[in-house]
Amino acid sequence: MKKRVLRLFSLILYLLCVCTILSWKIETEQMALIQYESRVTEESRTSTDVRIGAIFTDADGVNHLFQVVDGAGWEAGLRIEELSPEIWSVGVNPNGQPYARILGGANYRIVTSAARQPRDGEKAQVVEDFETVEDTYLALYPDGVTEPLKLPDQLTLARQGENALLLTCQKGQLPFLPSSLKAASITTGEARQIYSLTEAAQLLQALPAVAALPGLVLLGLVLWALSCCFSLRMHETRGLVYLNVVLIAASLGALYWVAASFDLPASMLPTAGVLQWRDYAAAYTQIFEALQSLGMGDHPLFSLLPAMLEQAAVVLRVSLGLLVAIPLLEVAGLLLWTRRARRREAQLS
Repeated sequence: MKKRVLRLFSLILYLLCVCTILSWKIETEQMALIQYESRVTEESRTSTDVRIGAIFTDADGVNHLFQVVDGAGWEAGLRIEELSPEIWSVGVNPNGQPYARILGGANYRIVTSAARQPRDGEKAQVVEDFETVEDTYLALYPDGVTEPLKLPDQLTLARQGENALLLTCQKGQLPFLPSSLKAASITTGEARQIYSLTEAAQLLQALPAVAALPGLVLLGLVLWALSCCFSLRMHETRGLVYLNVVLIAASLGALYWVAASFDLPASMLPTAGVLQWRDYAAAYTQIFEALQSLGMGDHPLFSLLPAMLEQAAVVLRVSLGLLVAIPLLEVAGLLLWTRRARRREAQLS
């Protein structure tokens, strides 16, 4: 009875450790990367204006305005909160530039840019430090590119197609916040989607590390199952049980190390969550089709995708091999040790 309880407890403990590591990773990756502007109108009760780039339009064409608030309890930390459409509206100033006007009576921290479409209630992280890199942006216009082009000074037009623009930037910023680029000019603002090809490549480069995670989880489960079987004859297999305990702890350490070794670019992640695999496929289909339409069939992304998929497949094959090899080696070692022990007993007798 004690052994059964111990086995069950050890399994629960292992799964708890795995869930803690994976939930931490998923929560970190799904965190909204944002920038915000403060508006103090609680005492004056006068309305306040923010630039049109603060308005986020979803896939259904509905406009949203968000702020960040301080969460409490289980939802501690910065959280996204959508502003009710009843307290804000869209207007146009005398210069013909649109803006969002918010009613006064409260203090706001308005989300002005984000790596992807924010969601009400999700955790947020304010981006303060950027890495400056040379980047290329792919802007998509399903309804066609509007002429004449009006681009911000930091962008250079590399290729132009009927439904896409390829733009280069000598001083691009990572993490990439597409909404900031959309707010920079009329042309970029009309884009349905803007991709950073640097971050598109970074996501592909993370595939081998992502592929290692399920293998490490299954390895720990296999070792636990082996230990349970070996514990039935503890007097003969004590060493193997202790070895597997060490290997399980090592697998958890490796799981944490691998999870911490990569960072998925926020601008490439689906709004609904990191596990929406179809959204990744749809995004890269858009990118590859747009690049081909621009005559960029030789872009490095086309060779990077199969290379990373092959590396991920190698990682999966190695993981599968370990899942088969370790039990076989331990069982073979146990059988060999048992035979030798019996021979010694026979010689002594």
